[in-house]
Amino acid sequence: MKLEFHGHDERYVVEQSLMNLFPGELPVYEPIVPGDDSWAVISLEETEDLCRVAVSLCRGGKTAGQTYQEPLSGGDFQREGQRRHAVGACFFLAARAVTGVTPPWGMLTGVRPDKPVTWALEDGKSPEEARAYLEEHYFVTPSRAALALETGATAAKAARRLEKRDIDVYVGIPFCPTRCAYCSFVSQSVERSFALVPPYVDALCAEITAGGEMVRRAGLRVRTFYMGGGTPTTLTAGQMDRVLTAFETSFDRSACEEITVEAQTDTEILVQCTKNDTAFSGRLYRPEDAPWIYSCVGKFGNVAKRRVNTIFDKDIAPWSNMVLGEVLNDRGNWSGYLPHRHPQPECYYFKFDRPEGFGASFVGDQVFKSVDNSFSAIPGGCLHPQAVAPGFQMYTCWMIRHLDGDPWLQTTRNEDERYLWLHDAQE
Repeated sequence: MKLEFHGHDERYVVEQSLMNLFPGELPVYEPIVPGDDSWAVISLEETEDLCRVAVSLCRGGKTAGQTYQEPLSGGDFQREGQRRHAVGACFFLAARAVTGVTPPWGMLTGVRPDKPVTWALEDGKSPEEARAYLEEHYFVTPSRAALALETGATAAKAARRLEKRDIDVYVGIPFCPTRCAYCSFVSQSVERSFALVPPYVDALCAEITAGGEMVRRAGLRVRTFYMGGGTPTTLTAGQMDRVLTAFETSFDRSACEEITVEAQTDTEILVQCTKNDTAFSGRLYRPEDAPWIYSCVGKFGNVAKRRVNTIFDKDIAPWSNMVLGEVLNDRGNWSGYLPHRHPQPECYYFKFDRPEGFGASFVGDQVFKSVDNSFSAIPGGCLHPQAVAPGFQMYTCWMIRHLDGDPWLQTTRNEDERYLWLHDAQE
């Protein structure tokens, strides 16, 4: 779409609106000539206390004109925002007149449509006033305004939890596999700017290190860490490790309650949690911290051979109330064998290498079918051997909750006496 500006140069807000309202249209800054069927003329006039915008917009042979005015007040920063809103609102209204379509989020672009609600609540407006402001000022539909009010109220509550010296740390990765129409962030398609990624990571890690030193000198306390973008997972595993390690080594994380990294689809996260009143720093456990070892090689006819690791337990993380580990069963083999029990409750989460994969989960005298993304909840004291059907590989994440005064230890595994003779059985 050809764009022509008079009296201003508010390209950013117009280009973001163009991507949102006319997906696939790109801004073109060339003179409009007779015969063009995709163009917009955006004019702005300003007095001391008022901004007037006029837009003429044509697309597909249909033309619409719109005017909008916005009071101006405050300093330069506030007036710039008011001017930008007037341009965006007028362009939106002209586009709506041409297309006949009102997007659910109105003229808002970007990934945080609740920000205006949050600002309104922080300025003392009631929830009803904040929602009405969103509908009238940004043309948001009532259902989306209600959703924004809910999330905005949560954001305002989260902000109020911060004490005077508390901060949240944000790290931005301005690269994406593709550029989304709704996104207003500064970002680049990684295919077009691949060469920029390594030097950006170098500069980012240096800035994180310097930022950590500034935070220490200022006596500030980190409460949360958020890595967004862009798309952080456009980084390689090594680059991601460098960035997270820079944060881990540069900032005191003893009061950090949450570490979040935005990811694309095809990412699965398993959350294990329990109450713990102990204060301790978060830690990222890497594959090299939890090496796989084979268990029961050559025993029981080799049908209980499996790979096992322990990510953390009482010895590795004495401050934790939990144990976390993984098992990778060979096809058709058993795990948790010999049948054993311990007083601490345990949970197994199962994944299979094929969607039709299955196995058997024994819990005491009951047997359940294990399938992909299923779990087994094991009360303390129950025997719990597991098996996978021939032809399938089974992954198990095993999670144990310590009992108060009775933590699970590697020596806690109590094998059923009825089967101990199998240790000495000959093939």
